[in-house]
This record gives sequence, C-alpha cells and structure tokens, in this order.
Amino acid sequence: LFNLIKKCPNPKRIRCLLWRIAHNSLCTNDWRNSRFITTIATCTRWHASRETCLHALRDCTFSKSVWSEIMTHNVDQGFFLSPLNDWLLSNLNASNPEWSQLFAMTLDSIWKACNNLIFCQTDISSIQVACEVNGCV
Repeated sequence: LFNLIKKCPNPKRIRCLLWRIAHNSLCTNDWRNSRFITTIATCTRWHASRETCLHALRDCTFSKSVWSEIMTHNVDQGFFLSPLNDWLLSNLNASNPEWSQLFAMTLDSIWKACNNLIFCQTDISSIQVACEVNGCV
C-alpha cells in the first residue's frame, strides 16, 4: 500500500493525505477525541456515527453521495464494505490508472469539504464536490 502511495501520480499534498489515511491519522473527531482534544467523537455533519477516517471519507451519507455521483455507472456495493486499508489498496491498485487518480482526488475533495464545513462554516453539496473532482467547476 505504501509503495502505491509513494508512486501515485497525484500531487504531493494528495499523496500526503493518502499516507495519513493509510495510517488512520486524519484529524477526525474520533481521532481528536482519542487524544482528549475534544469531547465529541461523532460526525460533524450528521452527529450520528463516530467520525472515523472511513466514516468521513466513505461511509457518511455525504461521502456516499459524492461517491455515487463519481461512480455513476458502476456503483459496486462492495465498495462500501471493505476495511480502510483494503479499500485504499483495491482502489489505488485498480486496473484502470485513471480510476486510481480519480479515487485519490475524490478523497482529497471530500476531506476538503469536511474541513470547509468545520473551519469556514461553508456547507458544500455532494454534487458540487463531484463536479469539482470531474472538472465541472
């Protein structure tokens, strides 16, 4: 997995994000709560589930909407079932290199939208995020 991340053709900041995801060290509410930085471990957007790395980037209703927009034709339900590192590995090591790049860029855009909500109080729709990834903006 780490060799794939190192060789990923995306910009360095996206490779750094992938590295942090693979190490489960994104600054999510669950991560911050485990280090006593906050008392809240739930999802910033919906306040239901614990905001883990996987929740923020894949399992949150918002993230699922983004992925559904990105994968318009082939929404494989198995995509939403794998553990974090298996999910990263299978998508970064996809037979289609364009998908691997799109996958990494989508993770970056979802994470950026999460941070915009927290730090700028800017709520970006899942369609806007998908358009940003697909170059529609």
